[in-house]
Amino acid sequence: MAIIVERLTEMVLHCAADQPTRNITWLVPGLIPFGAITIIDGDPGQGKSFLTLELAAAVSQGLTLSAKGRVKDPDRKGPLASMILNAEDDMNATLKPRLDGLGANGKYIHFGGEGFNLAGEPSSCFFPEHNAILARAIHVTKAKLVVIDPIMQFLSPDVRTASDQSVRQALNGLKLLARKYEAAIVLVRHLNKQAGPKVLYRGGGSIGIIGLARSGIYIGPDPEDRDTKIMAQVKNNLGPLQTPWTFRMEQRAAGRVIRWGGPTDVPLSRVLDAPAEPTPSERCLKFLNAKLGAGGMEPINALMAEAKKQGLSYGTLMRVKRELNVECTKVGKRTFWSIRKKSKGR
Repeated sequence: MAIIVERLTEMVLHCAADQPTRNITWLVPGLIPFGAITIIDGDPGQGKSFLTLELAAAVSQGLTLSAKGRVKDPDRKGPLASMILNAEDDMNATLKPRLDGLGANGKYIHFGGEGFNLAGEPSSCFFPEHNAILARAIHVTKAKLVVIDPIMQFLSPDVRTASDQSVRQALNGLKLLARKYEAAIVLVRHLNKQAGPKVLYRGGGSIGIIGLARSGIYIGPDPEDRDTKIMAQVKNNLGPLQTPWTFRMEQRAAGRVIRWGGPTDVPLSRVLDAPAEPTPSERCLKFLNAKLGAGGMEPINALMAEAKKQGLSYGTLMRVKRELNVECTKVGKRTFWSIRKKSKGR
């Protein structure tokens, strides 16, 4: 029985004895719950957004995710709809091609958040002002997965992102929408610049964001292999913390895909302490030392071709060449690079 104690503020009391128990159900078992908010944290370039597309592609096929890849969910009867609000990637140039490459069933995936209205004017979605619009969109699309990426881009300019109270008030509506529609709302967030072992404090903005989430996931590089990413659950209010998973993003003929590597026992502290991504200059320096170190000599055409394959720009390569004291030597019709030896006594 519900008792209205104050009609003006619509405060309603519910007797515990009258309330049914709600069983927790999962979009991804143990990791992403229905009816609640999940936050995915990580630095740029670690695959956060791509992971949400992999998730949308999986559920569009009636599947879920596991440490070994997409699997059938015995409790799921068929495909589920998703809604993706992405403020960083272009819908037509990036999101759609990536979903196609992942084998997504596009009939079950909807884009929103930014675009042009019927008058041809730029239109954006902000929370909490547009909670009612999001509610209608979820109702119309029957979305069971809602991705908001990145969440900071979709918060109203009036929200003080460093204030626990302001952030909780802004996101409370999303929490209620997740519960009402039994949807999994996934918020994507970049890390702040703060260093330290407490991963719960590493996400941008107030700690109230992770506080409101029922599940928190961190994505970072494997300290032994930066191309391998580790997906670790750092918070779970609805069950035990799950074992971290690994994955790699690989290029295939049809597009980029995720190759799941299974569970890992790499401690989260080592993932957090992994060194920063090398700069273009550092990558060029490593490349030239590997090719020309210990008195090596390489033809310039072969070097340039290999550098291009590795994504190293010509300008950066030439700058590092000067810093490394690389000299050119002509042998017949071919030009070679080598590192000039230092004179004795210098």
